[in-house]
Amino acid sequence: MAEKKTEKKTEDKLKINEIFDKLDTIVKEMEDPSLPLEESFEHYTEGLKLLKQCNESIESIEKQIEVLDTGINK
Repeated sequence: MAEKKTEKKTEDKLKINEIFDKLDTIVKEMEDPSLPLEESFEHYTEGLKLLKQCNESIESIEKQIEVLDTGINK
């Protein structure tokens, strides 16, 4: 059982890191003044979706920490 929880935490961490990498790429591309407006908007929309995924992952991890913390403090 403990292995599955550890694997899940690692998977969540990788997902968050991948999201940060993608967001970083999007920002760098959007900083290019020659990027057409339509592509800028597409990047912006994709960035918002990635940010939402990241926030959901972080909230999930925070809930797991709260559960663990509650178990330790009993």
